[in-house]
Amino acid sequence: MKKQLLVSAMSAALMAGAAAMPTVASAGWSANVGMVSDYRFRGMSQNDETIALQGGFDYAHDSGFYVGTWASSIDWQDQGPNGNTTSLELDLYGGYGGDIGDTGLSYDLGVIRYIYPNQTNAAPSYDTTEIYGSLSYSIFSASLSHSSELNFLGADNSTYLNLAVDYEFENGVGVGASWGDFNIDAKGPGNLDYNDWKLYVSKSFGGFDFEASYVDTDEDGACAGGGAAPFQCDNTFILAVSKSFE
Repeated sequence: MKKQLLVSAMSAALMAGAAAMPTVASAGWSANVGMVSDYRFRGMSQNDETIALQGGFDYAHDSGFYVGTWASSIDWQDQGPNGNTTSLELDLYGGYGGDIGDTGLSYDLGVIRYIYPNQTNAAPSYDTTEIYGSLSYSIFSASLSHSSELNFLGADNSTYLNLAVDYEFENGVGVGASWGDFNIDAKGPGNLDYNDWKLYVSKSFGGFDFEASYVDTDEDGACAGGGAAPFQCDNTFILAVSKSFE
């Protein structure tokens, strides 16, 4: 991640829902397309533990500013506090990132809007806005996201902290691990707070990026209780393939 622009927490879903923020390799336009055996957002399955198709477009400027959009198929059947259903997630995001002098530290600040355009019921809307920031140094990174309207979980304020380490060997094999702490202020009774973690190995071959990961949380089966969405948060192995275009 050093000396590169960080994009958005949600774009990481291209590589099996990683919680760490991905990167834009250089200034200009880029695109990505991928498929995962299970789209996990902070440990929560967004597509009922089935295959998801994903893709997005990004533009990065030499100054450090960037904008982008990303989409994924999802499967919310009777999810959310009002039993709404939806099959598409669309994210819009923008921010600014760069290096902090010669310290070796890189930073990223931005905002992301999660949109669910084909939600069955218009009210209340699941659409949610988050602000985020991150710091990275060498193989280590930390990110923090905050929202005052976590609508798809029927909650008010939420904060997500993620710590990650990523390393690539000389042969191109990458390994990494991340840990997340999700604190959610539910509108109704119940505790929505939980932790998630991920271990992965990745490799590029033939112009494609492949990843195998293990994702788990400290929740058993359905999580995000308290009357909100019964997303699946049990442990799982995920396979992902993606391709980037620049």
